[in-house]
Amino acid sequence: MGKLILAKLNEEQIRKAKEVNGVRKGITHVLICGKYGNIFGTEKFCRKYFNAWRDLFKELFNEIRETGSISEISSYQSTSNIVNALIIENDALERSKRKG
Repeated sequence: MGKLILAKLNEEQIRKAKEVNGVRKGITHVLICGKYGNIFGTEKFCRKYFNAWRDLFKELFNEIRETGSISEISSYQSTSNIVNALIIENDALERSKRKG
């Protein structure tokens, strides 16, 4: 179990995220997805995934919330293929529930 957190970034965090992900990216928010990684982008971009994933993958997260600030960012690199990791984990959890 992990955390699914939609958070607004401060100016220093935005600078760090743009250094890693590209300065032309519109980055104002982060979607933290526990051990699966992070997604950086605009509020609209991150919220789209947050709204979908909080329902689709609710079994994978024991904490789901939004916040105006965050200090616990482990990596400023957006995680590629994060949705694939979520689907694989969710499918495995569903299979184990059916078996036992």
